[in-house]
Amino acid sequence: MKILLVDDDPVARRIHSILLRAQGHEVQEAADGELAWRLVEESQISFVVSDWMMPRLAGVDLCRRIRAAVLDRYVYVILCTSKGAKADLIEGMDAGADDFLVKPVGPEELRVKVRAGERVLSLQQGLAEKNNELARINSQLQLSHKHIEDCGMDAAKITAAPFVGGEWTKMPMASRAFGLRGWGYLQLLCHGRAGSWLLSVGCFRSWSPGGDVIGYPEHDSYARRLSR
Repeated sequence: MKILLVDDDPVARRIHSILLRAQGHEVQEAADGELAWRLVEESQISFVVSDWMMPRLAGVDLCRRIRAAVLDRYVYVILCTSKGAKADLIEGMDAGADDFLVKPVGPEELRVKVRAGERVLSLQQGLAEKNNELARINSQLQLSHKHIEDCGMDAAKITAAPFVGGEWTKMPMASRAFGLRGWGYLQLLCHGRAGSWLLSVGCFRSWSPGGDVIGYPEHDSYARRLSR
């Protein structure tokens, strides 16, 4: 993972950088909060380990700026501090810090804190991917609904006959709205008072002068598209 390490003390920054690289991470360094903020803005950094007390822009203020920004990703922030007072920790949490490291930082403590942050970011990424997939599916559903309306099928006007063993309603359907080359038909079957519907898709005929039946592959393709 790419980690931005922020500390105005070059010795401490070097030690932490060696520890993180030894754990397999790619490390980018910044000597103050302002430089760190520019790096967060300009790159895809999603993990920051920052000292609290720094000139120009303190770590806690860097954290506030990250949380106030509109970014395309979540940035996990660990604040390193010699402050151990409860009020200071509360201030850091209020600023949006995800975790804390108390100086001097040991290699094992650094390892487990970073590992916990990696798990959080992994969950965040998984959630974002699922949301994107849901948005894609919703967009496809809206497009399919528009295609059906363009074919003149108004579902609100469909009235089922009283259920006596089931009755079929046959409707013409322009298959070209679904990217096919012909015409077919839909069959709707009302299933009792529950109001559920069974749907059957009729065979398609091509646009050729002879009107030859395209066959089951085209029919199956249409059914699969309609089911989605």
